[in-house]
Amino acid sequence: MARFMARAQGSRGEVTRLGGDAVARVQGWTCGLRVDADQDGKKIDVFTAYLTGGSRGNFPSRQLVQVVEVDNAKTITLYNPETGKELGTWIL
Repeated sequence: MARFMARAQGSRGEVTRLGGDAVARVQGWTCGLRVDADQDGKKIDVFTAYLTGGSRGNFPSRQLVQVVEVDNAKTITLYNPETGKELGTWIL
C-alpha cells in the first residue's frame, strides 16, 4: 500500500501518483519548488520543501521548510534560503 499521494492539476486535467517516497516539482524557467515526502527510520512522515533554479537550474536547491508529523503533532521548521540556518520552529 502506498504511503504518499501526489496530485497535480494542469491544462489537461488532474493526475495523481502513489508511492512509498515521493518527490513533487512545480517550476518555471528560473524558479520553482520541490517537495520531498519520505519517512525516517521510525516511520515518521517528513516533508521538505526546497526553492529550485527552475528548469534552467540557475542555482542549487535551497531548503525552505520541513514538516514532521509525530503522533498527529506537526513540527514546522523554517530555514533561511541564503544561509541554510534555521529561522524558527512551530508545533501545531
